[in-house]
Amino acid sequence: EKLLPTPVAKPSLKQISMLKSSAQHISVFVGINKPKSELNLPSSNYWVIPNMDLKTGKYFSPMQDNAPEYDPFSGPLMAFMGFPSAKDPEWEKRHPNKSVCCIITEAPYAYFESWAAQRSGRRDKAYKELKEKIGRRLVDSVLL
Repeated sequence: EKLLPTPVAKPSLKQISMLKSSAQHISVFVGINKPKSELNLPSSNYWVIPNMDLKTGKYFSPMQDNAPEYDPFSGPLMAFMGFPSAKDPEWEKRHPNKSVCCIITEAPYAYFESWAAQRSGRRDKAYKELKEKIGRRLVDSVLL
């Protein structure tokens, strides 16, 4: 492996430092104590898109410029949902009577900005509580 030469890397680093923060993706992994055959889980992925206008294809996203006050605790939740265990033909042999669901949503960077200086995996209790609250809402809204 080689790093980029300094004359190439320096201008790129400057450009990267000028980028704005993008969407923050929040992932929730749900373990289920039943086999995929009993649950009849789909092997396809789903997008949960609230308030979608079927004529125009437009929908609400928390990342829109006009959504700075988006609240993931009460606002509409857009989410991706898939069942990796349903896609793997060997899953039930390796993990009998178990299934898994993956749910991903996005939130504005501002929700997590105050923890930017804390190291990933070592953030404080308030950060963990916020993620837990958003995760529970996702599960309640999408799966239940």
